[in-house]
Amino acid sequence: MDMMLEFLSSLEAWHWIAFGLVLIGIEIAIGTFDLLFIGLAALATALFKVLAPAGYTGWEWQLGVFTIASLVLIILGRTVFAGMRRANNDKPHLNQRTVAMIGKRGVVTTSFEAGSGRIRIGDTEWSAETADGHDLLKGVTVVVEAAELTVLKVRKA
Repeated sequence: MDMMLEFLSSLEAWHWIAFGLVLIGIEIAIGTFDLLFIGLAALATALFKVLAPAGYTGWEWQLGVFTIASLVLIILGRTVFAGMRRANNDKPHLNQRTVAMIGKRGVVTTSFEAGSGRIRIGDTEWSAETADGHDLLKGVTVVVEAAELTVLKVRKA
């Protein structure tokens, strides 16, 4: 217990800066936004340690400021800044090529057997299954209705 109190008593602004930067670095690696706000609270505590009058820089004050700043920033992060967590993208199907194929027309390149075959959309051939289980002949035009992993679900156009 004495070691813990000795450690807490020796906390300086640079400890809080290092702690904050480590948390922000981890946040950059994992991207959840949770550690960002705690890291910012640690940096705010370092600022408090530097600017506070001498009588208010004890470890109790530092932990109190850190706790309050963490709670306030986490609550703000979950409410006011909640949009940061959502991906705002004008290309929602980027890197999801099969989902981007929904609604497109293609041509059967390999006749379907047991509801499975291959189709060509543009310059790419895709594995496909008929949505209703019927077989399709080579050359038939189809429309993609859905995508499941790398297989397109199609129907006759």
